Amino acid sequence: MYRELHDAQVPNIPMLGPAGDVPFSLGHENIVMIPTQRTRTQDYVKGSGLGHEWCPGRPRVDPLVHYRLVLETLGKPLNTFKSTRQLCEVIRDAIVGT
Repeated sequence: MYRELHDAQVPNIPMLGPAGDVPFSLGHENIVMIPTQRTRTQDYVKGSGLGHEWCPGRPRVDPLVHYRLVLETLGKPLNTFKSTRQLCEVIRDAIVGT
């Protein structure tokens, strides 16, 4: 979505940084990549029947993939604004950009 917004030249939105599925790794020295981090809630619902306190009935629980979205820093220190008006205009632009 952020790429599309930038392609459409929408103002006042942060640049998209790294994004994508989060890989699952074991160990810190020799990193072994296993496809992606996924939820495991479905492992505890399937075949377990009904009546868990945390999950009454038979809900549909699909596995999900952990996705990371990093947005580049947008802004500057407050003490760099030349006036209160300039600061308020920046806040307005941020609200319009969301």
